[in-house]
Amino acid sequence: QSLAFAPDGRLLVAGTDRGGVRVWTLDEPSAPTPRAELDTGRGAVRAVDVSPDGRWLAAGADDGRVHLWALPDGLDGEGATTLLGVPGPKLLSLAFDATGERLATGDMDGRLRLWDLAAEQPEPVTLDTVGGRVLAVGFDARGERLAATTLHGLRLWDLSDPTDPELLLSGKGHGERVMAVATSPDGALIASGDGDG
Repeated sequence: QSLAFAPDGRLLVAGTDRGGVRVWTLDEPSAPTPRAELDTGRGAVRAVDVSPDGRWLAAGADDGRVHLWALPDGLDGEGATTLLGVPGPKLLSLAFDATGERLATGDMDGRLRLWDLAAEQPEPVTLDTVGGRVLAVGFDARGERLAATTLHGLRLWDLSDPTDPELLLSGKGHGERVMAVATSPDGALIASGDGDG
């Protein structure tokens, strides 16, 4: 369902369609070694990511919650998983910002949430997407902008004030199902891809 590499390239993470996350070490890239199987309950894990600082592994599950493990201890079952959110619509996308302290999540019902992981009890800021499923999310390299794709377009927010993000772009011009988004390293460009190719 989903794949991610750790920033140092030494771990590969996969979300499964049966619930759970599998992790391999890549000390020998030609022979990945199973490292851990992490439980997320029933349902598919449609999104996984490892924070750029290598501190967190996040998984977005069909139960609507974010499952977080501290690395590397969480891979050994030390320190229980942290759950963000409450059971709800399936999570389809998630991404860390460059600091690893903020996490964006998007769900089946079109909710885009921004989590401050540095807070003792993270509570999300919910951003309006208007367009159904949030299929992909991504921050620019400086964490100043957040882009999200939906079934009907691309939306872009300014995060100068993370408690009150400002909508900068509510882009049309795509066909159906805007599936992917990426930003250039300098933050000057945003690319998105839709079902029309």
